[in-house]
Amino acid sequence: MSVETMVHAAIARVDAEIERVDSLTPALRRFETAVRDLDPVDDRAPASEEPTRLADGGIAAASRREFRASHPGESRNAAGNVDHAAVVRDAFAETVLSVRDEGSNSSPSASTPTVLRGLRSEFGDEIAVALAPGTNARFTPPVKRALQSAIAGRRGELRAFRAALDRERESLRSAREDVDAVVSWIASADETPLSELGFEALRDRHETLDRHRERCESRLSERQRTLGSATGHGAEAGLTHRSLVAHLYGDVDEFPTTHPVLSTVVRLIDCCESCQRSVRDHLTRRV
Repeated sequence: MSVETMVHAAIARVDAEIERVDSLTPALRRFETAVRDLDPVDDRAPASEEPTRLADGGIAAASRREFRASHPGESRNAAGNVDHAAVVRDAFAETVLSVRDEGSNSSPSASTPTVLRGLRSEFGDEIAVALAPGTNARFTPPVKRALQSAIAGRRGELRAFRAALDRERESLRSAREDVDAVVSWIASADETPLSELGFEALRDRHETLDRHRERCESRLSERQRTLGSATGHGAEAGLTHRSLVAHLYGDVDEFPTTHPVLSTVVRLIDCCESCQRSVRDHLTRRV
């Protein structure tokens, strides 16, 4: 007999989150490559990026023409020059944002506010401000280095998050084995009324319930140890498992509690104890 519990729903939730992270990771890698391949503007150049006049009166625009020729679709500012910050925003929308907000209205043509909110969410306020239009900020070498550092940090966070998800999935699958075994036995045992059992059969049932209760208590202890663990990220402690659980199951309609395993196993322990009380009541009548 198969009974769906919160543990089964939690496994489905974790599987969906793993799928999302596995899509986001290569998208972040593609964005990192796009940023790496984009040359920053000279931080000594004027914000308007007017061409520099040479001593002979000529205009030194060859490098700009070469960039335009190799990037025919790049965003440009009012002066017709390549807007490097806009190029970065477009690359983010085409890679990370399109995957992260899949199913929403985010796309390569997402509005600038939507893109900036995504940048702020992934990399923080400073990066979002540095790449926002109308701030007189430009894609200078320091901005590029800061963005690359933020991307590297985010990739590290995703690695830690993915490892924590693997640990949670393993914990959930182990819990599911215990839950399914106990639920299946109780459902099967309930098909035979206690009144039809003899003394020995009643005693065997009580002992079996005792073993199932102990199995659930062991699972409870194991789950508590898992919740107390952390997944390392760099030199820091990284992601605690309790915070992961709160992220996965908090404020989600299908989970009335942020601890689906503990809640399910505690209910099973209560069920076993209740069944044992009923069995003991019948045993005393047979003495």
